[in-house]
Amino acid sequence: MRVQTRQLHHITLLSVVERILSDPGCDLDEVLLGFSRDHFNRFFRDAMGEPLYEFARRIRLERAAQELRSGKLTSSVALEAGYATPEAFTKAFRSEFGVAPSSFAKGAPARRALDSTRAHWGDKRAPLSIDPVTNFGASLLTLQDLEIAAIDFRGDYTLIPAEWESLSSKIPHEARQSNTWLTVFHSDGMRTSARHEMAARMGYLYTGGYLLPGFERFTIPGGSYVASSVISGRKEHSEAWAAFNRLWVPKSGPRPPDYPAFDLYEAFPAPFAEVHAAIHLRLE
Repeated sequence: MRVQTRQLHHITLLSVVERILSDPGCDLDEVLLGFSRDHFNRFFRDAMGEPLYEFARRIRLERAAQELRSGKLTSSVALEAGYATPEAFTKAFRSEFGVAPSSFAKGAPARRALDSTRAHWGDKRAPLSIDPVTNFGASLLTLQDLEIAAIDFRGDYTLIPAEWESLSSKIPHEARQSNTWLTVFHSDGMRTSARHEMAARMGYLYTGGYLLPGFERFTIPGGSYVASSVISGRKEHSEAWAAFNRLWVPKSGPRPPDYPAFDLYEAFPAPFAEVHAAIHLRLE
């Protein structure tokens, strides 16, 4: 089962916005993951409130404004912003900010305030004018406490597939087939980057009786969860988690001390080449 087009659109949208905010001069065709400009632009305009290339143009001009104030030459700033001539840059800059770049560089204020509902140069996150439940193919669930039997894992996120493969050699085949398996992320376990350590528990839903050797019982607290559609493919799985985190994990302030989330697999997840899983993230 491949990632649904709507999900891939959304993952791509977040990647494009992040890339433009961090590198306004990037080649947009390189970050569209094969989508045609016209097709993706319609989706982008609905989500962001402006066309993709207008968004990129505006972010480039906002970065240019910051660089002018830092003392860079107008000609250099114009080239970095993608304008072939200072004259073309001056026309675009004046249209966006209501003041010539030379005057702005000397301290003249912009005559047009930034729209606070839109993403701007320097933002860490983009305000998306979409409903994640509707647009990301997710659903809201109320779950009771879930009893699981699991082993603890702490380390690099990218090591989880290898851990699952190692685990598979220790579990009888019939146990792998008869249980519903899951990975539960907790504490700092919402991170999906190889640069971060994470905490997780790897195991199966426990319905009583015999515990597999080395496994301990734990409880996933019930409550409100958002759950994604079933996805497959390890790369897409990681991208979906990253996108999910941007949508649902608090954007500021302290994170709850225990923020459980879990993947629920349709089959034992080794060797992780084809992952069929549903993402569940608890809402506080």
